[in-house]
Amino acid sequence: MFVAGKAIIYDSPLTIAHSRKSPNLKAKRLQMKILEIKVLKGPNYWSVRRGKLIQMKLDLEEKEQMPTNKIHGFRERLEKLIPSLQEHRCSVGQPGGFFQRVEEGTWMGHVVEHIALEIQTLAGMDTGFGRTRTPEGEKQGIYYVVFSYMEEDAGVYAAKASVRIAQALIDGVDYDLAEDIQNMRVIREDTRLGPSTGCIVDEAAKRNIPFIRLNKQSLVQLGYGVNQKRIRATIASTTSNIAVDIAGDKEETKMLLEAAEIPVPRGTVVRTEEGLQEAIEKFGYPLVIKPIDGNHGKGNTTNITTWEQAARAFEAAKSFSRSVIVEKYITGIVNNNDSHLYAIYANPEHVHFLVSRSPKLSEETLASIVAESSQKFINQNKLCDSPFAWQESASAFSVSKSDIDRVCKYILNQPEHHRKVSFAEEYETFIKFYQKTLEPFGKYSSK
Repeated sequence: MFVAGKAIIYDSPLTIAHSRKSPNLKAKRLQMKILEIKVLKGPNYWSVRRGKLIQMKLDLEEKEQMPTNKIHGFRERLEKLIPSLQEHRCSVGQPGGFFQRVEEGTWMGHVVEHIALEIQTLAGMDTGFGRTRTPEGEKQGIYYVVFSYMEEDAGVYAAKASVRIAQALIDGVDYDLAEDIQNMRVIREDTRLGPSTGCIVDEAAKRNIPFIRLNKQSLVQLGYGVNQKRIRATIASTTSNIAVDIAGDKEETKMLLEAAEIPVPRGTVVRTEEGLQEAIEKFGYPLVIKPIDGNHGKGNTTNITTWEQAARAFEAAKSFSRSVIVEKYITGIVNNNDSHLYAIYANPEHVHFLVSRSPKLSEETLASIVAESSQKFINQNKLCDSPFAWQESASAFSVSKSDIDRVCKYILNQPEHHRKVSFAEEYETFIKFYQKTLEPFGKYSSK
């Protein structure tokens, strides 16, 4: 630990005199106090490159006289509660380095720093920069604990939680770490930028374009002064208001696309169940039913094949819009291979679809056909600015027939689901509860 202003470095085991008879009793009398928490944005005292930092002013109270090697069983309790801290190298420079420092003896502010970083990582926000320093002119036991964050509110939560966790470890009492992790995941999903805005901001950062988040939603400023541009999701300050208005009306959008000789599915707008029945008689099954001015897939139901499904889908769409679009559902790739598509949803980084495959096809063959055919369609119709390609792997899981409705609802509810759970966490759940029938494979190839 470096004590600012004194250039003192503690690298060897600490030998502060302290009675080991009942350290926990003494610890409980005076607990650590958070004196101040500041959220730093942009270049700061601690780092020019790392602009997103939490600065917590912490009073260790009597813990200043209790380095970790003087608290009986502290290292064991810490390692049991957060075993992933094994990856923290600390000043030792190798995995397990932090636990080595704890064994030798380090102050509680340093421990709080590492806990704050790790619990954010466990909540899906990978952080790694931290510093613990003694400010000049303060009484003994006052520290600045500084660590990086991805989401501001989650970083503040991590600061408070890390002190609670350290106190519980000192006192030797049980602590529900899973609750803190889940709370931070919820905070992360409630406050982080949406997928579209997040991608734009990430690309701006790669190009060294400064950005400022202007509110708790998706309003972001790129650049400064005369060069600044503001975006909200995929809408920029230069986007035409007429274009936004048209894009928000699915029927008007489809009409303009059709007038430009761009293929669109056959369909109509309905407002009553009688109109829904007429649309079904005219277009036949399977169908798609969706609100006329919805977004993010809200109220959409696909692959409708019965009147009961259509009636439920109609009510779901009506909850978002007075008028509802009924369109022919096109599933050419799957249907053309003697298989049946139940539901599909495309997330920014992965796609789910539930299909009943033909016994003539293996899972790998069907996945290859779907990937190659859709990739070819996207590139031929120039739906992306650059050549599109799927990643060269996929996984398949078998589900029982009794689970089809539940799985369909799960797939179509992906936006809400991923507000709380990351793709990696979702995949781990699949591995745990479903029979995996297709290992990730290499280059897609039809057989």
